[in-house]
Amino acid sequence: MNPQLLKILDAQEWPSIILKLYAHSLFRLKWFGLTAETRLQGRQYKDFAHEAVTLLYEGKRVWNPVDEPDLVRYLKSVINSLISNLLKSKENKRLTDADLTDEINDAMLFDDMFQQKLINNDLMDQIEDTLLGEEDMWLVFTDLAKGMTPLDISEKYDKMEIEKVRNIQKRLRRHIKNIRNL
Repeated sequence: MNPQLLKILDAQEWPSIILKLYAHSLFRLKWFGLTAETRLQGRQYKDFAHEAVTLLYEGKRVWNPVDEPDLVRYLKSVINSLISNLLKSKENKRLTDADLTDEINDAMLFDDMFQQKLINNDLMDQIEDTLLGEEDMWLVFTDLAKGMTPLDISEKYDKMEIEKVRNIQKRLRRHIKNIRNL
């Protein structure tokens, strides 16, 4: 690996990055319905985040900070690729007796927060890109996507009272509606 790139990587705020990658991995796995251990082929959501970082450090995935200055975004794309490869694997197809690659490009069904409407991949990427800058909104968004209730979320985070979670939930709905209308 290029020593200059290694220096840039070593200077990153890895604990924060890893948490974002965990959230992204978990979100994508739930998105595609890959929650059963057999479908994950013995892996967990954290494994995809760690594998993405390992591939980067091993030079098997090459990040170019000039072309893609956002390291987190780049690593998310690596995670997406790893999950996509899992979905396309022969073993996964044999377990599900179906080819899920067409479903990958279609859409996802969300809970009440999204009023049972289908949201396409581009919209999800836009939502993720805009929410990552607002930590509380991102946390509430990912927890709601996991199926948690506002009460569950407020109990999970000491600093978030139920009113704050409900207000964030309202802001999320407006935010998503604005993105959909672009």
